[in-house]
Amino acid sequence: MMSISEVLEEYYGLHDASLDGWNWADSDRLVLEIEVNMNQEGDTEGDDFRQIILIFDGCTLIDGLNEGFNGFSTGDATILDATEVKESTSPTTRQGVELAMNYNNYDEKYRRFVLVKIFFDEFSVIDPKRQS
Repeated sequence: MMSISEVLEEYYGLHDASLDGWNWADSDRLVLEIEVNMNQEGDTEGDDFRQIILIFDGCTLIDGLNEGFNGFSTGDATILDATEVKESTSPTTRQGVELAMNYNNYDEKYRRFVLVKIFFDEFSVIDPKRQS
């Protein structure tokens, strides 16, 4: 099982990744479908896009800009930056990730910058192309 810091390291901090799906489940589970360009080393062979799924169990979502953002059911987002964060300094603190994104609901009039923190109890990643 990977930690969030290992995911950010392996997938280039999710920089310029496309967040194509956002799904809240009933049990405080958040599932993100992300397309990551694995060719960020300047390779001249072109892009190497990889679909991954991030699953956060027992999670809490905090709108960093306090604008009422709680996810999206249409559209997509480009992840500008992803940073590992901690919920507090307590020994029982939950780990988390802060996502800075440009959100587009496919209506040219509705584009906006979104900043969210996702704190979670358990985390997993699904990457069918990942070498174990």
